[in-house]
Amino acid sequence: MNKLIGLLEKVNRIYSKYDEMARVSGENFNIFSVMGMETDEVKTHSAFIAELLNPQGLHGQGDVFLKLFVEMLIHKGKVSNNSKTQIESFKTIESRSFVEYSVGPVNGDRGGRIDILVQDTDGKAIVIENKIYAQDQNLQLVRYHNAYPKALLLYLTLNGDEPSASSKGELNKDEGFFILSYRNDILDWMNQCHEKSVNQPRLRETIAQYISLIKILTGQSMSDQANRKIKILILKQEPELLDHIHLLIENVIDIRNEVHTCVFNNKELNQRKTLAHCNGFYLIRNIIEEDKDGIAISYDLAKSENEGHDKGLISKDCYNQLEELLKQKIPKEITPKFEDYHLFWFTPSLFEKGKLLNSMSFSTVVKIYKSKKDILLKEIKSVDESVLKALNELCKSDCVCDQTIRKQN
Repeated sequence: MNKLIGLLEKVNRIYSKYDEMARVSGENFNIFSVMGMETDEVKTHSAFIAELLNPQGLHGQGDVFLKLFVEMLIHKGKVSNNSKTQIESFKTIESRSFVEYSVGPVNGDRGGRIDILVQDTDGKAIVIENKIYAQDQNLQLVRYHNAYPKALLLYLTLNGDEPSASSKGELNKDEGFFILSYRNDILDWMNQCHEKSVNQPRLRETIAQYISLIKILTGQSMSDQANRKIKILILKQEPELLDHIHLLIENVIDIRNEVHTCVFNNKELNQRKTLAHCNGFYLIRNIIEEDKDGIAISYDLAKSENEGHDKGLISKDCYNQLEELLKQKIPKEITPKFEDYHLFWFTPSLFEKGKLLNSMSFSTVVKIYKSKKDILLKEIKSVDESVLKALNELCKSDCVCDQTIRKQN
């Protein structure tokens, strides 16, 4: 036990040293993070991957990156016996990629929009369903399989999670579809693309920035130099200690994944909730989300239960009055942010402000894990009640409400 503790202390010293070096040198700078596009599935991840897979892409490298992708799929066994011949004969130079490709309106097991489609002139296709944090849709993989029954169907997530039963239907893993992860598969491919771009500085550095983003999202963002030092340190240890280290790493990853599932698959947090209905508008609490501001929960005034925030539903004076009431009623430990696209939003106190869950310190992750959602749900309920109190006070004034507020169960 003492040897393991001693090793962890040495690892911590290495981490602290290189973390400070990265801060001073600007290594932590990432253009995708600066632009608030870290988790945007369509405009960041699908768009970037599809661009590299497109032989006619602006990168100007023809089918080099697509060939690397196909080779990676074959090498890693991500093709079935039925699809292997098709993929091996895929006309990479005569193909095109598409983002959000429509296969018709959703109707049962048909229709939808394919995140990434790569298709050659013979009609052979690779279909990629790309998931960062979005939830599966009903019969989603089934619908895309029905649209392209002979295509190689790939289910891509940060850590290689399996699709839900409702999405895959009767499709079998490693036959009807294959699982890819950003953590391993896309990162490996991107590193190969980076090597091939050595003579194109702008392209090379853009790919490097994207590699950095993948590492941030999958909790692998420590510098390569620090990683090498830690690897050397680990390899010097006794064999039985290495087994303990491996077990420790596995459980750390499991805890992160459990926390992510606990937060983002929670029914209470993942459906819009109507808190009240006034004359002319609804008060809505939105689902918990990750975006450029980190993890946030937002509230809207909406024309209907399915629409977004609309400041114009009440007069400017009443809106300003509501903001002031909210500042008074919301608990002091909460820091609400008032912006045009929401009535307000806040980051629950369990989370580190401005950070994605996968980039938060493990001590924060453990705190969330131990809370079992209780603290989070209690805090959200407290904010809900404060918002309703503020709205009720507004209705007692000469503003817009007609005393018909009703809280939804």
